[in-house]
Amino acid sequence: MTWMWSLFEILINAFESYLILVFIKSKSDISDPHWVADWICFLAGTVFFSLFLFFEMPPIDLLVFVFPLLYAFFVSTKKWYQSLFWIINLAVLFCTTNGLSSHLFSSIYSSNIEQLLLPGFNRFFFLIVSNAILFLILFSASRIKHEFTYLSWPTLISFFAVSICLFIAEECLFFVQTNSPQINLFAYNLCYISLLFCLLLSILLLHFQIESNERENQYKSEANLYAMTEQHIQEFEQMYDDFNARQHDFKHHVEMLERMISHNDTEDAHNYLLNYKSTFANSRYFLTGNVSVDALLTAKFLTMKANNITFKFSPYPLSVLPLSVIDFCSVVGNLLDNAIEGNLRITPSSSSQQIVSLSFARTHENFHIICENPCNPRTLRKRQNTWISSKTAG
Repeated sequence: MTWMWSLFEILINAFESYLILVFIKSKSDISDPHWVADWICFLAGTVFFSLFLFFEMPPIDLLVFVFPLLYAFFVSTKKWYQSLFWIINLAVLFCTTNGLSSHLFSSIYSSNIEQLLLPGFNRFFFLIVSNAILFLILFSASRIKHEFTYLSWPTLISFFAVSICLFIAEECLFFVQTNSPQINLFAYNLCYISLLFCLLLSILLLHFQIESNERENQYKSEANLYAMTEQHIQEFEQMYDDFNARQHDFKHHVEMLERMISHNDTEDAHNYLLNYKSTFANSRYFLTGNVSVDALLTAKFLTMKANNITFKFSPYPLSVLPLSVIDFCSVVGNLLDNAIEGNLRITPSSSSQQIVSLSFARTHENFHIICENPCNPRTLRKRQNTWISSKTAG
C-alpha cells in the first residue's frame, strides 16, 4: 500500500468522521461553540477508522459511535435519552448504508466483499459512490425535526424501541453475513434496503408527529389568546360602564348643587358637596407613574369588584420598569388572573376571605413582584417534589 493510497483512505475516513459530527450537531442544542470538543470528536473518529488500515482488528466499527455519544453528552443541552436516541439512529443509518453499498458493488463487480478492500480503481470508485450515498442519507436525516418538547412519553418510548429493534436487526444481519458460508447478495441487498427504508420511515413519522404536536400546541395557544382577548374586552367594558356611571353621577351631583344654590340653600349644598367629596375619596384609583400599569390595575380591580374579591394594593412608583411595558403588564396581569382564579375556586362555606394582595419592591438590582391570595387546598397538585399547574391544560 503506497503512502498516497493510505492518505486517500485517511481522507475518506476523515470525511466519514466529519459526517458523523455534523449529524450529531444538527440534532443537539449547542448554545456556545465548542471548537476543542469538535476537533477531539472529529480526530478520534478519523484515527479510529484509520487503525483498520494498519492493524488487523476485529470488526468493532460500532465503537466509533462512542465518541459522538460522549460529545453529545458534553456539549448538548438536550436530555441524555434524546442524544442516545439519535446516536442509535445514526449508527443504524451509517452501518446499514455501508452494508448496502458493499453488497451492491459486490453484485456489480461479481466479486465478494473482501475484494472491495483491495487497493485499486474498483475500491476507489466504491469509496466515492458509497460516501456520496452516505452523505445524502445523513444530510436528509439531519433536516428532520428533532425537538421532543411536545412528544408524550409513550410516543417517545415507542420510537426509541423501534430504533433499538432496527439496530439489533442490523447487527444480526451483519453477524449472519460474516458467518454464512454461502452469500446470497440479492437477499442481503433486500434486507439492507428494507432496514434503511424502515428507519427512514420511522424518522419521518417522528418528524410528522412532532409537527402535528406543535400545531396542536399552537392551536391551544391561539385558543388561550382568544380567551384572554375576550377577558380583556370584558374588563374594558367594565371600565367603560364604570366611567359612564361616574359621568352620569357627576352630572346628577352638579344638577343637585345648582338647584340648591339657586334656592340659596348654601348650607345643604355645602354638606352635599362634602358628602360627595368623601364618597369620591373612597373610590379606588391607581397612580403608579405608568399609565399602562394604572389601566391594568383598574381593569383587574373592577373584575375583582364584580366577583366580591378585595384588592389590597401597596402603592409603588413604577415610572421606571425593569421590563418593557408590554412584558411587565403581561407578567402582572397573569399573576392577578391566577390570583382571581384561585379565589374563585374557594368554596362559599370556607372561612377564607377572598382577597388579592399585590406589592412591588426593589433590593439592589432585583425587582420583586409579590402577589398573594388564598386558595382551595383541594386544587393543589404535586408530582413527586414539584408543584404542577392545576389548570385543565396543565
